[in-house]
Amino acid sequence: MEQPPETPKPGAAAGELPGQKPEGAHVEAGPHPPKEAERKNLPKPSPGRATPDQPDQPDQRSAELARNLNNLASEVVVADEWGLFKDARPEAVAEQPPPIYQTLALAYQALAAGRLDEVEVGLLTGRAALNRAQNGDRVWQLNNHFGFLPLVFIAFSTLLVHWFVFQRWLAVSGPDIITHAAFAGMVGAVLRSLYWLQFQTGKGLLRPRWFTSFIVAPPIGAIFGWLVSLLVKSAAQVVSKGTVETDWRTVSLLAAFAGFKWEWALGWLEEAARSIQTRMKDKTPAKPKS
Repeated sequence: MEQPPETPKPGAAAGELPGQKPEGAHVEAGPHPPKEAERKNLPKPSPGRATPDQPDQPDQRSAELARNLNNLASEVVVADEWGLFKDARPEAVAEQPPPIYQTLALAYQALAAGRLDEVEVGLLTGRAALNRAQNGDRVWQLNNHFGFLPLVFIAFSTLLVHWFVFQRWLAVSGPDIITHAAFAGMVGAVLRSLYWLQFQTGKGLLRPRWFTSFIVAPPIGAIFGWLVSLLVKSAAQVVSKGTVETDWRTVSLLAAFAGFKWEWALGWLEEAARSIQTRMKDKTPAKPKS
């Protein structure tokens, strides 16, 4: 399709060039460059102050180094909890902190004084010492690289809950287990544990003290799933006055989310308890005045 012809501009018919001022028009003079004396009096930007043309690079570098130093310190504390530095100290000074803590302390002092080059040297020295300690410990590698013990604890706890709760106590088997709210809550808790495990191992910050949470997560999820199912069914009975049957898929979805998000389940149960308590107070007859 051909384009429509352009409308000629006012000056094109007269043969004037684009941008050419017509004769007799007032032309404003452009800004003249400052003279030598004026150049000396111009304000000079300070070295540590940002300008529109030049961003504040020292502050950005200092903030980035501080963030890297804090991350390294967190990894060092976790590695010390795993006992990675106990073999690097002689028995005479076993009660003293590992040398890597002295490296971090010097780096923090240099950061406070603004000696950023020394901070970078301290970061490299501390990272090298931490890598040597991590590479020499097989237990740390198995757990922080592959999550070995947490996975064993999650699997053992899940099988134990399945055997004790569903097979021995509730006597539920086959397809009926999938429709049970407690099973959905347990699945949500397992998902929560796996998500938390990959998040911490990805940063190398898995701590031994968190092993208990992987053991207790499946039973806690099953309990939360069962409680939320009771709440949903009770609310449906109150709203519909017994005329509506709750769908097991909806109940299982809420139960699974309760097993994954414990804070949400606790908040919902607390809100329901307050509502029931308020209704009970409203229905309680007032005592007659004597």
